[in-house]
Amino acid sequence: MLAIWLILAPTATTVGSLGVFLVATWVTLLLGHSVGMHRMMVHRSFSAPTWVEYSLIYIGVLVGMGSPSAIIRGHDLRDWAQRQKECHDFFAHRRSYLKDICWQLFGRFDFARSPKLVVEPKFANDAFYRFLD
Repeated sequence: MLAIWLILAPTATTVGSLGVFLVATWVTLLLGHSVGMHRMMVHRSFSAPTWVEYSLIYIGVLVGMGSPSAIIRGHDLRDWAQRQKECHDFFAHRRSYLKDICWQLFGRFDFARSPKLVVEPKFANDAFYRFLD
């Protein structure tokens, strides 16, 4: 896919389409995922009116990294693993950047005894979050 893009991009890309790509990426990754899902939903760094909260989380889901409960569970699992005496490199990010990217994109980590992770009722019982899940 990368080779095809490198060959065809110069003939198919316009300044306008590049602008749309940059704005859409900024909105979904920065506002949706980083601000909405990560800072507001996972870390509770701030609160917002319900309509803003729902809008940010919905935009965050568009990134494609997972539903609200999947993001919460994934983040909690990583935090739990990093607190263990012998944290695996998959969670500790001690390997090269390229290896870490490959593990995160294509790998799967199965625990012999995984921790019980519970999504709090605010998200588990909310109809909007259940819809997004």
